[in-house]
Amino acid sequence: MQIALTKKLADATGESTKALPPEDNPLFSWTANWAKAWDNRRTEDMIVLVNHATRFTVAIYQVKRKDLKNMAEIMKKAIEDTLLSLNFNPMMVEEYLKLAGEVEFTQNRNRKAAAWVSKAGVECAFHVRREFDGTEKVFVNTVGARANERIVSTSDSSLQEEFV
Repeated sequence: MQIALTKKLADATGESTKALPPEDNPLFSWTANWAKAWDNRRTEDMIVLVNHATRFTVAIYQVKRKDLKNMAEIMKKAIEDTLLSLNFNPMMVEEYLKLAGEVEFTQNRNRKAAAWVSKAGVECAFHVRREFDGTEKVFVNTVGARANERIVSTSDSSLQEEFV
């Protein structure tokens, strides 16, 4: 599984990213960003991932800088939990994670993917602000499930062909 980190997330983690050739299968490729859920806060507190093939969104709320050490495990578990929360077949989810393989962090090289992950971050922040008041300490890795209930559309068919 390839996860392309935005510059902000790569700098925050200190993770060394590789410039790999284009992904073989976009179904196992994701772009991740570190975003703010609250406008009145100084630091980012949410990781948002978007799948390259399906634009499926996974979001993890209240991720602090100290939690970024275990980022690969946190992201993989969040993908699994989000799929299961949307009633995907558990055997299919297990098979997907097995086929995806180990997490490899890469440099973000796709501007359109970065735009989609930014847009997904805004949508997920809306759901976070609606469900939480921002004062309690919570860790939720299925915030993105609500963002996946909407149909993804694009007005430009060439955009969709380039992205996939």
